[in-house]
Amino acid sequence: MGKGILVSAGHSTVPPKDSGAVGNGFVEAQEALKLRDAVAKILADKKVEVVTDGKDGESHPLNKAIILARSARVAVEIHFNAGGKGATGIEVLAKAHNKPLAQKLAGAIEQATKLKLRGDKGYKADNSGQHHRLGFCEAGGLIIEVCFISNLDDMTTYQANFPTIALNLANVLSGA
Repeated sequence: MGKGILVSAGHSTVPPKDSGAVGNGFVEAQEALKLRDAVAKILADKKVEVVTDGKDGESHPLNKAIILARSARVAVEIHFNAGGKGATGIEVLAKAHNKPLAQKLAGAIEQATKLKLRGDKGYKADNSGQHHRLGFCEAGGLIIEVCFISNLDDMTTYQANFPTIALNLANVLSGA
């Protein structure tokens, strides 16, 4: 078993930059980074060993996150989903053995936002979407899709509840 908790911001703010999805004036890489930094700070304040995929305000490419995930006790990567304007909700992509933790993480966001849980109480198998193999999940991690960046109501709810989302995620992770 690894040590520490990895909190990764999906996409990269350093070369090669990868902004991820863009919608309603939001950029996925930036939103994921804000949430990653907030969750990591709460974990550090709780004296939980936490690792990130870059210093505050900076996230590195996926290949670094995958390396870090392989040696972490728990590894999560924060993302924002994209779809049609009506697409909504929370999901956590993971391997089947991580289903209970995926459901707890999704539930932590749902408790703060009251957004819909997608899949099986927020859990979706890592191969259930457009990708058949997700490198971060293959390395043992879980991918948190906080809400839909393409849905303005989701993003407004996310922003209004940001501190509670960060705290709830950190509480789940610190108990994992």
